[in-house]
Amino acid sequence: IGTEERKLTVGIGPRHADRMTALIWIGYYVEKPWKVGSFGFTHLYDIGASDGHREETLTLAQRIDHLDHALANGVEVVQSLATAPMDDQQAYARRDRAGKMRPQGKKKHIPMEVSHPAMRERFVASAEQGVAELGAHPAFAGMLPCSELRDKSFPSFNTEHERYRRETGREVPAEVDKKVLSEEVARRLYPDGIVPDDDPILAYYRWFWSGGDGWPSYTGAFGDVYHRYVKRPDFFVFWDPAVRCPPRWGSGGNVDMLNQWVYANPEPMNVAGPIEEMFAMAEGRPGQQVMAMTQLICYRSQMAPKWAKIDPLPDWVKRRPGADFPSIPPDSLQEATWSMIAKPVRGIMYHGWGTIMPKNTEKRGYCYTNPETRLALSNVLTTVVRPLGPTLLA
Repeated sequence: IGTEERKLTVGIGPRHADRMTALIWIGYYVEKPWKVGSFGFTHLYDIGASDGHREETLTLAQRIDHLDHALANGVEVVQSLATAPMDDQQAYARRDRAGKMRPQGKKKHIPMEVSHPAMRERFVASAEQGVAELGAHPAFAGMLPCSELRDKSFPSFNTEHERYRRETGREVPAEVDKKVLSEEVARRLYPDGIVPDDDPILAYYRWFWSGGDGWPSYTGAFGDVYHRYVKRPDFFVFWDPAVRCPPRWGSGGNVDMLNQWVYANPEPMNVAGPIEEMFAMAEGRPGQQVMAMTQLICYRSQMAPKWAKIDPLPDWVKRRPGADFPSIPPDSLQEATWSMIAKPVRGIMYHGWGTIMPKNTEKRGYCYTNPETRLALSNVLTTVVRPLGPTLLA
């Protein structure tokens, strides 16, 4: 009888009382991302988990190892496990009246008709597979079904127009072409600026933005699937960005949390606006709560336009002449953070890790330009948000 020796490493992670979620949107390019815990973050959103951003898709064992390390370091992980069915774009794409797809943005994204019954069925099956693999892991804290996809939505004539006919007995008005009525058409139809309550165009857009485009129920379906498998009370599914739609009461589906990011420069108090809008939206969904995010970047064109003649040039301009998104000023970041936690939000988020990461040597895009910003963020997280977390949640 032979013998076999194996090495088993056991990590003992910290246990947490009620703590305010402080989440950083991070990515596959960061080495040992769970180290953000020492910085003051409680959660990380791994934008490269399995959404096509990685050069090589992680194996299940690698993803579990990632979660193990996070847990041992007191960090919980939020992921986006829903990927677009790239092989079925033709079948599920939103189409205009002529039956053509309309690629959106520089990357020519194909907007999906998520109200398509077959697409809904496929994605729910995908969600069940994902949560079955990772849902039991105690570091798996939440998920985001999608981000910035409803922005690209428009009235679809694949199957959506047929559903509008079935549900309302009406046809989509001929003037409807985009997700909002064009200004030219609006002026022609409503020269006095008054839209009658029984206007058929208004009726269509009310239907479209109340969920006719399918997105609220689509994200809610993912949330339902995940909550069937994950029974931990602190697990959450969130909708983001939540307020890029008409501010309808109850908009956002039945996800647990609404979230919206804000650029705090040049006016940090702007953070409060979307938060109040989300609280109003959440009133239409009993039990739904709100989170808020501050961008760690600011637009170079606003803060330090390249055409401005400055003598002498700041050091960061010499090192990062092409920086389009420099670090947010530390005072703006602190004020924005206080503005977030002054509201009864359930958690706060930040995006733009590259602007506070000293090892980031990028000369364009998100650039590390101000060391004081990094220090200011870590300070407010460790000396304010962390110790006051239970009080803030109460």
